[in-house]
Amino acid sequence: MPAPRAAISGRQGRGMWILASVILFSGVFVLTHLPPGTVAADLGSSGADKVAHAAAYGLLTWLLLKSSGSRMLSPRTLLLILFLVVFGGLDEYTQPLVGRTASWFDWLADCAGVAFGSLAWCSPASLISHRAGFRHQ
Repeated sequence: MPAPRAAISGRQGRGMWILASVILFSGVFVLTHLPPGTVAADLGSSGADKVAHAAAYGLLTWLLLKSSGSRMLSPRTLLLILFLVVFGGLDEYTQPLVGRTASWFDWLADCAGVAFGSLAWCSPASLISHRAGFRHQ
């Protein structure tokens, strides 16, 4: 029977979170800039596209905050959140360059995802550890 693997922690663990963040960040940008007629662009107006926007930005927010090593409400955390909100706006703004339409509602769904991802990152266990002065792990 093989020995159990040690949990990934420290720099190696943080590096994996950063890699996952970069991959998802790149994927979000590529998928939102595919020309009309592609699978990602054809989610329709049934609301599925808004759910996809919120889910992608929620996961992206959680991953970036997880990989940042930031404390809650630190300047770094707030800067990352602001960055994601601005990126969502720029993402929408540049979509007409590939023949897609920009949508305020898509950007609002991105912002909702950022809010949900931030809240998920701020779990009750995280609140306790931050009050004790520990970094978010």
